[in-house]
Amino acid sequence: METRSLLPALVRASDGEDASKKVVCAPALGLVEGLAPVGSLLVPGAVAGYLRVLTRRYALVLPEGARGHLAHPRPGDRVEPVAYGAPLFDLVPASEASEGSNEVAADPEARAAVAASAGDKTNGLVAVRASTVGTFYRRPSPEAPPYVEVGAEIQPGTVVGLVEVMKVFNQVTYDGPGPATVRRILLDDGGEVQAGQTLLLLEPGANQGS
Repeated sequence: METRSLLPALVRASDGEDASKKVVCAPALGLVEGLAPVGSLLVPGAVAGYLRVLTRRYALVLPEGARGHLAHPRPGDRVEPVAYGAPLFDLVPASEASEGSNEVAADPEARAAVAASAGDKTNGLVAVRASTVGTFYRRPSPEAPPYVEVGAEIQPGTVVGLVEVMKVFNQVTYDGPGPATVRRILLDDGGEVQAGQTLLLLEPGANQGS
């Protein structure tokens, strides 16, 4: 039986003049399918469709702060390959959509998972998160040492790991405003990750010897 997995969709502002319109994008490279019907009212935690990545099928859920009617789906009704960040559909404010459209209720499990991953800090520590689903690697090759270890002081732009999906290796970097110290590494080498999952926890502004 296939395990049900949840994956928060990416949401960005529209490139057009209408600032109230949002664009919902793919959070990973894969095959998108089963999008909700045009006009459906989506709320945070609602399942908007599905994304198949390798052998796993993820339910695409709307993240916190995103709400509106589904419009202009890009893949349409087809099963279609999409890249990371590719537009899936527009999200327009409820007041601009036709009346009588169906609301896609929030999935309690999905909403709880999205809410749990929404924060950026845990007890003062800053999270470094995966930008896509895939396999996490702590080192550039099996023979090489890890990019970072607990206690290492790093600077903005430091590579802390790799996430591989479909033979494409994406660097995971620390993008904070200043130096930080690695306090926790939450995933073993070769572990499976989802988009938005916390990989490391850093203490900003800390010195290695503190």
